[in-house]
Amino acid sequence: VYEDGLTQGYFDAASVAPFLSPLVLLMIADTLVCKLGTAERITIETLSDEKLTFRGKLPHQDLLNISRSVSLIGGIFGTLLALPDESFFLGLLSLGVLGTLVYASLQGLFWMANAKTSTDDMQMSCVQFFIAATEIQNGAKNSVPVLEQEEQEELSHLKEELQAFESVLGRVDASRDIFSSSSPSLIVIAIGATTERLMFIACENVGIQRKANARPTLHTFIHEYQTKAKLDPKTLTRLQLIKEFRNAATHHFNVEWDDSLMVLKQFCRFVEWFAENHASEAAAKSSE
Repeated sequence: VYEDGLTQGYFDAASVAPFLSPLVLLMIADTLVCKLGTAERITIETLSDEKLTFRGKLPHQDLLNISRSVSLIGGIFGTLLALPDESFFLGLLSLGVLGTLVYASLQGLFWMANAKTSTDDMQMSCVQFFIAATEIQNGAKNSVPVLEQEEQEELSHLKEELQAFESVLGRVDASRDIFSSSSPSLIVIAIGATTERLMFIACENVGIQRKANARPTLHTFIHEYQTKAKLDPKTLTRLQLIKEFRNAATHHFNVEWDDSLMVLKQFCRFVEWFAENHASEAAAKSSE
């Protein structure tokens, strides 16, 4: 094809077709795979009758991504090697194909870079998203056991204890769900998000200069904080416990009330530590 196809001085469709047809067929097949493949898919109908569709990964998605990359790289080098020397028309056609392939490659690289920086270590599948959306929609009324009187009293006591730190928690929007949620799993998720934000503030207070590609997770903040100021063993244990239960709540929504109350109790002690060590610095920065 390189010797007798695109390098001819006239447009010979019979010679060009063997070079371009595999690439065209591959692009068509790739498009059909994305549209017709059996992927996780959730369709949500809003109150305004608007339908939102969320798509998950296709089976063997990683293999599909590899085949796309190999095809693009092969197409780029193949087009460069087959650039015609004589035909102006075929030259323009080849440059158009080359530009399209380069553009597709750059879009793929940008997407991968953005996905890497915006994804934390809790990747929720469509199944998990469906469970979470159902929990939020139903308010966990039918899926969560009723609180015992003793547990209800303990929950009320812990929430009252947290209200004393309104100046600290007021900086984190997720903390509102700790007081309003009726699901033990959602409470733990809100505790995890609030703890993550407070540790981010704590890292700023001790002068942590975060890297641009650093992942904004609780695990990262714990590690970064200890490079400047050591966490005492009790606080470190509380943070690890909150992190583990938050992961369980996010992925499985199976946290029971006794575990949720235990995490809430440890969160209260963590908020006390934050208020004692970092509340004043955070307040000073917010007033500047």
